[in-house]
Amino acid sequence: MAILNNLDTCTGCFTCPIACQVARELKDDEWWMTVKCNGAPNSTFYDDPAGNWSDPSTLKMDWVPVHYPKCDLCVNEQHVLEGHDPYCIYNCPTRSKTFGDLDDPNSKISVKMAELSDRGYKITQLPDAGTGSHAAIYYAEK
Repeated sequence: MAILNNLDTCTGCFTCPIACQVARELKDDEWWMTVKCNGAPNSTFYDDPAGNWSDPSTLKMDWVPVHYPKCDLCVNEQHVLEGHDPYCIYNCPTRSKTFGDLDDPNSKISVKMAELSDRGYKITQLPDAGTGSHAAIYYAEK
């Protein structure tokens, strides 16, 4: 099982980690995933957007949902066993996340990866997101 994150449609709203935390009844300071932001490439300030402040139309930030190794993709949760999506995917308001079995060419994730690849998207994985990243997480970006 794996998760595909479309970085071109993710808005960084933080709904996915909150949905995970609430549904899994994690402690307030416990996270199995987060959303990192990438702004100006040489900035020392974490949330500094790329672009020119004097022209707000040039400002840009990229959001990257990061699933920590502790994330189990909810594969043993009853709702997933019944064919439903994990909490982070079900609650994503922009439908930027897709879940499924990469070994099944007809699964939602396999079909979405093929569709995005055909449209010129690069499909990648994070080598390490600073605190480690889950191996079954993929990212699509133009």
